[in-house]
Amino acid sequence: MPSIFLPLLIAAIVFIFLIWVDTIPKVGRYLKYFFLFLLFLGAAVVLQLSDFQRLFYPIMLTFTFITVPILAVDTNAEKTSFFGNAFKGLGFQIFTLIFGVFILVVMFVMQGSNTASILNFPLAITSTSDLNQFLAPTLSGSVGFIENAFFISFLQVMVLTLAKFSGLFEAFWAFLGSISGGVLSIGSVIQNVLNPIIPVIVVAVSFGTLHVVAYQFSLASMIWAGMIFTIFTISYYLSNKDTTPMDVAHYGWNAIHTAGRALSIGF
Repeated sequence: MPSIFLPLLIAAIVFIFLIWVDTIPKVGRYLKYFFLFLLFLGAAVVLQLSDFQRLFYPIMLTFTFITVPILAVDTNAEKTSFFGNAFKGLGFQIFTLIFGVFILVVMFVMQGSNTASILNFPLAITSTSDLNQFLAPTLSGSVGFIENAFFISFLQVMVLTLAKFSGLFEAFWAFLGSISGGVLSIGSVIQNVLNPIIPVIVVAVSFGTLHVVAYQFSLASMIWAGMIFTIFTISYYLSNKDTTPMDVAHYGWNAIHTAGRALSIGF
């Protein structure tokens, strides 16, 4: 039985490279998107992607490439504070990696306790050649990177869109409060509570919907995927808007499942 070690070692090396590239000042994130595009081209050859997947993932990368500089989307923080503990520099990098591994463990625990989870990874391998088998986990993991980058950018679009219309909502609630003698003024309080939640809900539902459309998952699995991205989003904000924890979890999830699939096919 072939070992799973080498494919996962290759995946880990590529992951570290992508994280390192992202730290290069000014051009790092664009280089990362370029390498992700190259990896996706490899995935289109090695993995059995549908026509929708072949079309939509390049669109996601293009959207991310355009919106990140325009909206100044933060994806690479340098420090954070977590439960009163400050992390910066190397300590912050270690924190984000450990945080990502923790999320990955949570994902596997959730999978084990939920029959509606993504039990059979859909990116089937199309070739039994040694090279393709060794590279499959890396290429599959890169798809997770692309999804994370797109949906974080989409999240920021939703946040800014909601902020643009906040004045209109406030005027609406003020008007209702004035004609109801203040009875409906509670609406403005509700709005303040919902403002940070609505973008997360919309993006989580969109993330789940993508997996239903692209991978033909069930509705229950859509809910599971939405819950996972909610956890990703929480990790993004807890790490001071750094995507490393969610990238570790998503990349690792895809890579491990695809490595298992490769072993089941055989080298």
